[in-house]
Amino acid sequence: MRTRCPIPSDERVIRDEDVFNALDLDYPGLEAVGKAWHEGDVSEAKRALVSYFEHRNNVRHFYDFRSCVAPIDRSVNPYNFQASLGLNRNIKDFCLYAGEKMMRNIYVAPGGRRGEFDLGENFSKPLHYNYLTDMEKRHRGSFSIFSRGQFLEYLMFLYYESGDRRVLEKYEEVLRFFFDTYPIVVEDFSVSAGHLMYTEDRDVMNLAWLAFVLVEMLYCRLAYDGDSDLTFELIKHLWFAGMQLRRYDDDRYRPYNHHLFERGIAPYFLAVMFPEIPDFRDIRDHAAAIVSRHVKEDFDADGGYNELSLAYWYGAAVAEMLYRCIAIARLNGERLLDEDALSRVDRSLSLLSYLVTTGEFLPSIGDNQGPMTDPLLNLGHLMTGNRECGELYEYRTGKRDVPSDLRKYYANENTGFVIARSGVDGKANGLIMSAKVRCGISGHNHMDMLSLVIRLRGALFASEPYSGKLYHLAPMKSPQRGYCYNMYSHNTVLCYGSAIQESEKYANRFGVYRPDSPIRESAEYEKGMYADAYHYGYTFCSHERKVLFTDTGNILIRDEVNRGDRIEPSHIQRWNLDPGVRVERAGDAALILTNGEARYLWVWDRAESISIHRETELLSPYFSDDEIGYVIDVSFRPEDTSVKEKKMLVTLDTLMLDITDTADIPDIAALRAKAKAMGEDIRSRETYEELLGGLG
Repeated sequence: MRTRCPIPSDERVIRDEDVFNALDLDYPGLEAVGKAWHEGDVSEAKRALVSYFEHRNNVRHFYDFRSCVAPIDRSVNPYNFQASLGLNRNIKDFCLYAGEKMMRNIYVAPGGRRGEFDLGENFSKPLHYNYLTDMEKRHRGSFSIFSRGQFLEYLMFLYYESGDRRVLEKYEEVLRFFFDTYPIVVEDFSVSAGHLMYTEDRDVMNLAWLAFVLVEMLYCRLAYDGDSDLTFELIKHLWFAGMQLRRYDDDRYRPYNHHLFERGIAPYFLAVMFPEIPDFRDIRDHAAAIVSRHVKEDFDADGGYNELSLAYWYGAAVAEMLYRCIAIARLNGERLLDEDALSRVDRSLSLLSYLVTTGEFLPSIGDNQGPMTDPLLNLGHLMTGNRECGELYEYRTGKRDVPSDLRKYYANENTGFVIARSGVDGKANGLIMSAKVRCGISGHNHMDMLSLVIRLRGALFASEPYSGKLYHLAPMKSPQRGYCYNMYSHNTVLCYGSAIQESEKYANRFGVYRPDSPIRESAEYEKGMYADAYHYGYTFCSHERKVLFTDTGNILIRDEVNRGDRIEPSHIQRWNLDPGVRVERAGDAALILTNGEARYLWVWDRAESISIHRETELLSPYFSDDEIGYVIDVSFRPEDTSVKEKKMLVTLDTLMLDITDTADIPDIAALRAKAKAMGEDIRSRETYEELLGGLG
């Protein structure tokens, strides 16, 4: 596929005529532009082009703020903006805060958790990052995200809130600074390039995001209330960014989300938004086919996604990426996905609603902190009309009662989860177990097979509290980076006391090749659920986890290590507790865990030892002392290693009881015996009924 115009490679030397030559000057509405250009009146041609974009209505954007300057509503969809990256509060509140900071040349990274950076008076301290030399010294995220230009959105919110012309002046100052300081000079011309530059870290994905932000500016008054020549420069740089995407027309298909976004979503978006530019317009069908193929190959027919990372599944692949093209297609009457592809997305959104118990955020499973729940539920309803997302969103925002057909129990190895919840109110009990097959090569998986997230009375007990900060701050090849991805930071069993591989194997680059963890069986009761999953990741033994959940919050877990007597070291059942959880011993094989008002008694049928410690030395570079929670390691081994005929199956039974409303601690010895007996009969209805009732 050939382009009409040569693809520029040096942003510093693009000319006015490059932009006008790229336009279809016969396109309806561009008559005045064409007339001025052909008559040699370049200034008038620029002015006419800016005026065209100020008033055009041939295509629709996510929002249109061109008519007047008035405060943007707090209910605006946050995923219309790049500032939604890492969203952890209302988008308007954050942008107003970050906009005020930007007025003082202080850049606040989206979400606020990635830090604030003083760019200096007159921008004398600009951010820079050399991909070739800085990768192992510090995290690339600060500059990588900065290069997307979301700080322009901050100033847009601030301008619309105040109408203050000083904000307009700062916007123009920032835009000139950015164009002057960070020009693209292409260094990698290969058709499969992920980076355009290395000496300044500029990858294709972030350049595409910058293009999205520049498009946004054309739909707000900042572009039209000030310097018309600067707005023409914005259009020029936008054209340059879009043309870079045409380098990859013949790139081979690769099944991960960078390819989806850079080769599919971004060029499709620009093709729909700019029918006046033939080189953008001509790629539409090709880009749409790439998007469709990714959806059908990356999303399972049941709604699963090929990577088990909630932040990247829902926060990135769905909210940041697919929403951009699905919504823009719908707004402009375009058919992008067929029924099969839309069904896969819609079922994935239904799964989103099943993952919700209570609280503002989804749990942190996989790379990054769990994303905000309510904006995603609302987005699910907006994208496909998903009923389950819509009804749950309305319940959580006080607009309706809890849905009568709320799905409480769910197990599917294709989507990757065992989910059980008593409800979705502020005191709900819930459990999520990671159990997925066919994760493939996706870059944000963790070694979290059969890891559990446990919530009691709305409070998190077992969780994965460190992945967000470590993902954003720990540099490649650091011990913390490897720890983040490895089994040690998850709530699973370390067979023979160690992970499948040492953490250093996962410390460089993103993600892991995660082994399958199929679900062997699942069953629902009236007020509870049973599930059984396993994995063969160790290759010389297997771990099988059987879980019985009841709505009362009482849980029974049976861990089985088949061929668990091969070598001497003990197995370890590991629990990473939420930093708010307090722990006290209640006998040789029992602990009392407290988080807020909720109290939990955990009892093990037999435990060689129970270690309670904190990974303070490892985590202290990135977490304060009160942000580091306890780790519980329960070691267990074959019952009798002296007999010749050893039992290859080594088991551990864990009984978890809600004792919030109980003054006295039950008899621990009796509970240990009960845990063993119930574990051996965990699948029976009698065991379920006994657990549901709190053992009498």
